Amino acid sequence: MHEVYKNIVLPESSSKIIFIGDSAGGGLALGFALDIKNEKIKQPDEIILFSPWLDVSMSNPEINQLDIKDNILSITGLQEAGMEYTKQLHEKDSRASPIYGDFKGLARISIFVGTKDLLLADARKLKDLLKEQEHLFYYFEYKNMFHDWIIITSLKESKDALEKVKMIMDSSKNDL
Repeated sequence: MHEVYKNIVLPESSSKIIFIGDSAGGGLALGFALDIKNEKIKQPDEIILFSPWLDVSMSNPEINQLDIKDNILSITGLQEAGMEYTKQLHEKDSRASPIYGDFKGLARISIFVGTKDLLLADARKLKDLLKEQEHLFYYFEYKNMFHDWIIITSLKESKDALEKVKMIMDSSKNDL
């Protein structure tokens, strides 16, 4: 992936690069940003995450309370998928579980999550870590929204979130 990215994004390029991912793709986007930072490869200008899976170990104790609220995801299913995904890595390696990364030097991170999403606990944890590290971020929590609700574009919450995404993508470090 590094070689493909380096061939697409030349250091002198003025194009705006934005990493966007949902669910496991959100974790992958943030994990890849952490990985290329360590390799000293040009960072994206923005990182936007929807219902991101940030810790494949699913070890946050607050997740247990969310398991009964989420009709889409389950702790057991994600733990099994996480074990499969990390066969070559430690489950707390930031490439697989970006919640364990150092966010210094990354682009602004925007997080969109619902209160009925199993991954809410780690999204909140990421928000707290970003605040603690004084990292630039936006955090949007939508009441009663479920995992990956943003892809159902007929929902008013999705329309609101997508409008925010557009403003983030059009902005140059301005607050919403």
